[in-house]
Amino acid sequence: MKILTLHDILKSGKQPIVRFGEGFGETIDCYDDLLVKGMVAKIIRFSEENGYLVCVFDLSIAKEHNISLMGTDWLLAEKQTKNLYRIFGNPLETEIIKIEEDLIVSYYFDLSDEDDFPLEIVDEDTPMACYIKLIGSNPSFKMSYLEWLEDEWIHNRS
Repeated sequence: MKILTLHDILKSGKQPIVRFGEGFGETIDCYDDLLVKGMVAKIIRFSEENGYLVCVFDLSIAKEHNISLMGTDWLLAEKQTKNLYRIFGNPLETEIIKIEEDLIVSYYFDLSDEDDFPLEIVDEDTPMACYIKLIGSNPSFKMSYLEWLEDEWIHNRS
């Protein structure tokens, strides 16, 4: 997706759900295996700063799904804090990167960048959108996206 296209969508007042594509996290040094292909988030805020589009992504809309895709060196901290911490090598020499409360991550897009960025809008009639609505309306629902998809497929075949 072109950054200017995303910018136009956000300026129209929409808060789209997006899916990260291959290589998204590689563009962010400290998040190289946090934001990976297949993760979904809702853009809950945006701003413009010095030629950059600043998007605030809410990864909690599909928390279980997103956590299942994270790299092995990301750990969920104590439940009451809902923060993620990254563990590097020796736990005694741990570098900790705190992600904002409730799996909120900000990212700066260069508005002058004309390349396609590995990010896509999740259309409302897709299975992922249905899954996100389901988990949003039922907080006790704990199936991963893949488990839910397989369950739906089995039920629709019978």
